[in-house]
Amino acid sequence: MHKKVSSVGIILRPRKSHDLSIVLQDLLPWLQLRSVNIMLSTHEKLRVEQLIPGINGVSFVSEDQLFADSELIIGLGGDGTLLGIARRASEISAPIFGVNVGHMGFIAEFSKNEFYDDLQNTLNGDYRLMQFPTFQAELSKKDVPWFKETFLNDAVISKNAISRPFAFSTYLKNEHIFDMSGDGLIISSPLGSTAYSLAAGGPIIPPDVEALVLTPICPHGLTHRPLVVSNKEEIVVKLSQISESVTLTLDGQKAISMDRWDTVTIKKCDKKMISFVKNDKKSYFNTLKDKFYHGIKAK
Repeated sequence: MHKKVSSVGIILRPRKSHDLSIVLQDLLPWLQLRSVNIMLSTHEKLRVEQLIPGINGVSFVSEDQLFADSELIIGLGGDGTLLGIARRASEISAPIFGVNVGHMGFIAEFSKNEFYDDLQNTLNGDYRLMQFPTFQAELSKKDVPWFKETFLNDAVISKNAISRPFAFSTYLKNEHIFDMSGDGLIISSPLGSTAYSLAAGGPIIPPDVEALVLTPICPHGLTHRPLVVSNKEEIVVKLSQISESVTLTLDGQKAISMDRWDTVTIKKCDKKMISFVKNDKKSYFNTLKDKFYHGIKAK
């Protein structure tokens, strides 16, 4: 058992959604009846007041304060919403209660249609956690650190326009492992192995496996295949002289342009785990069947 929750921060899906409006209109009064301190970001104030005119009992605060003061973070949205929260892992000590108000909802554990019993148990301190490591991508230019950011799902090095394939070299533990010319490379965590990496031909890896997947994107050759490595090792990707129009993208949300000879270093963040409230009615492989029809015999 955990301690009872008295302070909740709510993060909303950025885009407007009819389902989001309905869930929020029900959720806020439900939490108020349970005397829970409710916080939303100040930039959501106008949207929430339009949905629920005359609303009171809700504090609109900066996101920094919301993450610092919340004992539970409720994410209302799809996987993108939860990934956005997770990238701020260093600022979050509270667990995340993910409610799927998006499309795929692979990471979000709870359905928008039936989450109130589980949320009540969570407020009472009766819940289990799933903890996932976060990873850091650091971009260096001429051996000088230029950009550093956290990701949970994947880091993608890819061309950002219709252009020629680009070339790069990949190293593990300071050892050269392969050169490649193609459309790019996906470095994925097990949690992200069912996202872009899967679409590019990568393997499905259960989230409790301590690994990273290196999945080539359209390699110009017959010998490049996805590679699974330990997540304890540092991965370095260095662009070649002929690389141009290349972008580093983290979790499909944060992007930065890269130039020739730029280097990206990927490593596991020390002690930065992100915690999600677990839905005990679901398992990882049941979710695979539900979302991807994995292992279901054709009729």
